[in-house]
Amino acid sequence: VGGSMHFHHVGHDHDEEEEVSLKSRHGCTDVPCCLLFLLALGAFSVLYASCLRRGNIGRLYHGIDYKGQICGIDEDVAEQPFLYWCPSSMTQGSLELNLNKPICVAHCPGATTAGPASSTLYSIQPECEVVSGPEGVASYKTAVLMGRYCIPHSENGQYKEMAKKITGLQLGSWKKVLMDLLESIPAAWPVLLGVFFMSIVMGYIYLALLRHCAEPLIWLSMALSVVGFGLLGFYLWKNAAAFRSSEFSDALPEGVHGNEETIMRVAAGVFWVLACLVVFLGCCFRHSIEAASACVEVACDAMFEMPSLLIAPVIKALFKGVLSFILLYGFLLLYSTADISEPGGDGLSRSFEFGREQYYAIIYYMVVSFWILAFVTALYQFVLAYAAAEYYYTPYDHDDEKDVTCCILCEAVHMGVLYHTGSLAFGSLLIALLMTLQKIIEYAEHKNEETANSQVIKCILCCCACCVHCCKDVVQFVNKNAYIDIAITSHNFCEAAREAVAMIVQLGGAMAILNGATFVFTVFGAAVITLACGALTYVATSHEAFANTESAYQVGIPLAPMAVSMLLGFLVALDFMHVFDMTSDTLLYCYGIDLHSGKGGYTAPAALKELVHSGEHGGDP
Repeated sequence: VGGSMHFHHVGHDHDEEEEVSLKSRHGCTDVPCCLLFLLALGAFSVLYASCLRRGNIGRLYHGIDYKGQICGIDEDVAEQPFLYWCPSSMTQGSLELNLNKPICVAHCPGATTAGPASSTLYSIQPECEVVSGPEGVASYKTAVLMGRYCIPHSENGQYKEMAKKITGLQLGSWKKVLMDLLESIPAAWPVLLGVFFMSIVMGYIYLALLRHCAEPLIWLSMALSVVGFGLLGFYLWKNAAAFRSSEFSDALPEGVHGNEETIMRVAAGVFWVLACLVVFLGCCFRHSIEAASACVEVACDAMFEMPSLLIAPVIKALFKGVLSFILLYGFLLLYSTADISEPGGDGLSRSFEFGREQYYAIIYYMVVSFWILAFVTALYQFVLAYAAAEYYYTPYDHDDEKDVTCCILCEAVHMGVLYHTGSLAFGSLLIALLMTLQKIIEYAEHKNEETANSQVIKCILCCCACCVHCCKDVVQFVNKNAYIDIAITSHNFCEAAREAVAMIVQLGGAMAILNGATFVFTVFGAAVITLACGALTYVATSHEAFANTESAYQVGIPLAPMAVSMLLGFLVALDFMHVFDMTSDTLLYCYGIDLHSGKGGYTAPAALKELVHSGEHGGDP
């Protein structure tokens, strides 16, 4: 039916039905909150412009010389961006540095030599005579750290101890490993690019498998769980006695040490109970699991009927990534506007002093930043819900298929921004406030550790953090279902949240079974895609083309690009799984609304009806 999807509004007389398009039911909601959001964005824009004008991120990490000047930033050292520690003495085989009075220099010694290539002496830094005393002491060879610090070069063994003194770390070996890691990742860019596209293809393949064989996959997952729990329990039971003499038992607490055998046998029993529990759930809820699998297949059908939905995760990830970078950059600029009250004297450490207005500005910046990011997530969830609702309310055609408009993604974004910005901003504001409160509690915990380190305060803050985290999870769950309700009914946020909670209670059994199935598929899919990306990257970067030291794509440490590829694969997989989860929840919610309003649900897939009714009976009918 293209863009004219309809569902039937049923009054007291069920024979008289009025067709009302889903799109025409939407009107503006929560206008005051929309105005508040726009006002907050306007004030935030002014603050961001001020940060761009007054801030300088270099104040956060540039070196500070013995006069308290920031290298490369303050007027007198604007042309000297590097920090250098002067040698107080330098004889054959030894090097002593003045660690308390570093200076700013234009270049790190060692880039060009003052003498023959074999010489270890470099041009004299005149200011070193001021801070160190001896005249005519040549510079030593350095390496650049973080693009701003001249540290003793690690190729000369006598300098490693000096590098350690500067940073408090074994910088000689640590720097080499870090540089190998940083060099390996860019060198492996062809593999990482290929893995990124491969993860997208695997996401499509996995959804295609779910579309046609969700039930075998979930039974396979349950069977593997039973076998895994059983074998792990058997292993612990068989090796319980041997565990007492193992090296690992020496690291156990005193109360546990000596009771290893009993603890291992109890753990084995727990795993066997879990295996039995999985078998019990499979037997008692066999019909419900089959119905949930059918619903999963329906959700995948909906996604493949609307291919634009599968582009949504990539668009959202790119947009949110760029937005997060912009917001983080602005926060660092704002933070850099504070005064440096206590330079550490070593050139590295510094302490910032904030005024009352700056504290208020930082809190406001955090609230609005979290608000913007939460709003993007809310709009994304609304778009997925609206598209799934359009699919649900589209009648089946003669071929028993649903014909959904190809521009559903654009239509959903248009509806969300034009009519429901206020409602989406309302829900996202709750998340933003809780996230800001989390950060404030974390800051309080940090300050408590730095000062009094009171165990009572630590316990109170820990309890507060747990409560806030729990509240945030609950609000996120309610918000997701509220956005689904808004996409279907065009309620304001408060009414939608109330209806969502009522619907969760009404469909509790069916929703729990469906969410359990989607959770299994999400974990299984994310794990497979992540491990496949990591394995392919490791094998590819271990090949001679990348292992050869003369290759332009030489990878020193294959584990570094492997970790990046696994992260890429995991994020891509989660984006695909989130679309799948949101679609299945929306389809179930639509049928719940039909049941609540007395409609026949004639556009509902048969699998949804079977799931809801099997959920009412708890198992087989």
